[in-house]
Amino acid sequence: FSAMLNGENELKGRVENLHKYLKSNTQDNDLMIIGYGIVARGDIEGCSKLIVNGQFEGDFMGKVLYVGENGRYSGDVSVDDAKILGHFEGTIHVNNLLEVGSGGIIEG
Repeated sequence: FSAMLNGENELKGRVENLHKYLKSNTQDNDLMIIGYGIVARGDIEGCSKLIVNGQFEGDFMGKVLYVGENGRYSGDVSVDDAKILGHFEGTIHVNNLLEVGSGGIIEG
């Protein structure tokens, strides 16, 4: 039971950290989330922040790209800030800050 509570607290902490990161970078009304287990393909327009916890193939131009630990992104990106905790393959152009977590992989 204790291990289950620790896992739940860890997940809650991760969600809170993600929320703080996104709040500090853009407004909430222009957010797109590709959830765990979802596969999406195509180009994204009119969205300033993209969170990829599933798999995305396509191009994105906006303010923030966040690829979660289980996320996979394949394509071209042009953003102000990016945080890569999962796998990124393609071309990435970042104007301000690029963060790559310990498990993050960038190929391209």
